[in-house]
Amino acid sequence: MATDSLWQEVLNPQARIAVIGECMLELSMDDSLATPQALSATVSYGGDTLNTAIYMSRLGLNVDYVTALGDDSYSEWMIRQWQREGIACGLVHRYRASLPGLYAIENDESGERYFHYWRSQAPVKQLLATAERREALFAELRSYDVIYFSGISLSLFKDHELDALFAFLKTYCDRGGVLAFDSNFRPKQWPEFERARHWFSKAYQLSRIALPTLDDELCLYPKQSSDGAIERLKLGKRKELIIKKGAEGCLALWLDQCRDCPIDETVSLVDTTAAGDSFNAAYIAARCQGQDPVQACKAAQKLAAQVVQHKGAILPLDKMPG
Repeated sequence: MATDSLWQEVLNPQARIAVIGECMLELSMDDSLATPQALSATVSYGGDTLNTAIYMSRLGLNVDYVTALGDDSYSEWMIRQWQREGIACGLVHRYRASLPGLYAIENDESGERYFHYWRSQAPVKQLLATAERREALFAELRSYDVIYFSGISLSLFKDHELDALFAFLKTYCDRGGVLAFDSNFRPKQWPEFERARHWFSKAYQLSRIALPTLDDELCLYPKQSSDGAIERLKLGKRKELIIKKGAEGCLALWLDQCRDCPIDETVSLVDTTAAGDSFNAAYIAARCQGQDPVQACKAAQKLAAQVVQHKGAILPLDKMPG
C-alpha cells in the first residue's frame, strides 16, 4: 500500500508505468513546398499521452503504452517507432479493418498550435467497447505501479465505459496503485462541458498526482477566477497537485506544503506542442528518482523549456537536457 508521504515503495526508478491514450498519424504542413495545385506535409505521429510516454522512456522509466491501432502498415510503422524509443507495446491492441486517427497541425507566428482531426472511427475508441475487452485490459493493468492518462484519454470513451474504468481505478488505488492525471482539456472533444467536469472530478478524486494546466481549468469553468480554480482543485483528499501556469511557472501543493515555482530562464518560443506532455513526463520521472516535488518541478520546467524552442512534439535526442 502506498503511503501518503512520498509513496516511495511505488514511486521508484523501477516502477512500471502504464500510459493510456491515443496516438494518431500527424500531418505537419510545409508552406515552403506548397504549390498552386497541392499542399505539402510531413507525415509523423503524435498524441499527448504518447508524447509523455516517449519522454518518460528517454528519462529512464519503464513505460507501456496502452492504446488500439489497426492492422495496417501505418499502424505497424508507428509501433516500430515507439519501440525504438524504448516503449513497451504489449498492450497496443490491433483491430482488423481499422486505420489510426489522423490530424493536421498548424502553428501561427507566436508558436501557438491549431489542430484539424479525422478520428471518429479511430480504433482506440473500441478499446473498452465490450465487457470482455475491459476485463482483459483491467487484469493486465493491475500489475502496474503507476497508471497515467489525460482528459483527452477520457474523451475517447462512452459513459458506461468510463463507469467501468473508474470502478477498476478505485480498486486499483485502494490497493496502493498511483494514478497520475493531466486534465488536458480540449473543448472540441467535449461538446458538453458538464460531462467533462463530471469525469475530470472523478479523476482528481482518485489521483495521487494531478497535473492540471490552469488555463484549461479556466476554460472548463469560465465563471471561476484563477484563485477559485486552485481552491476547487485542492478539494477532497489531499493529493500531490502541480498546477501549470504557462510562462508564470507552476504551483506545487503536497502534504502541508505549497510552493510557487517560477521559471528560471527566458525562452524563445517556437512551438508549444508537447510543452505540458514533456513537463508531466519529467515531473514523474524526477519523483520516481527520489526528487521532492519542487525539485521535480524544476526538472520538468527545464525539459519543457527545451521542447518549446523546437518544432514538433519530440526533441531530437541530442537536444534532450542533460
